[in-house]
Amino acid sequence: MILTKIQALNVGTCRHCGEVRDFGRLQHRLGQGPVSLARSDAAKERWEDPEYQAKQIAAQKKQWQDPEYRAKVSTGMKKVWQDPEYRAKLGAIRKKRWQDPEYQAKVRAARARRRNKRE
Repeated sequence: MILTKIQALNVGTCRHCGEVRDFGRLQHRLGQGPVSLARSDAAKERWEDPEYQAKQIAAQKKQWQDPEYRAKVSTGMKKVWQDPEYRAKLGAIRKKRWQDPEYQAKVRAARARRRNKRE
């Protein structure tokens, strides 16, 4: 018998089977659990450091210079986008986001900045 630590905050009744379950792992996987939130806060705090930010950006740029890495990412994305369910899901998310005037303004401002950089 394996004993696991169950936090009372994570316990609930499953709407599918009616059993009482610990939803801590699910929350963690979805990025909603206490550990995930703590990691998110720590990452945001690290990103505030300009030195850390520059180091991460440089590492990403270096990684994208590697043709093997680029090919791997490209192949993976092509495969994902061929799935009709995935395309429909993302299409619905994009439509929903675009209904928000604040989001529209943010996207338009970013596009304008990018256009101005190219000129």
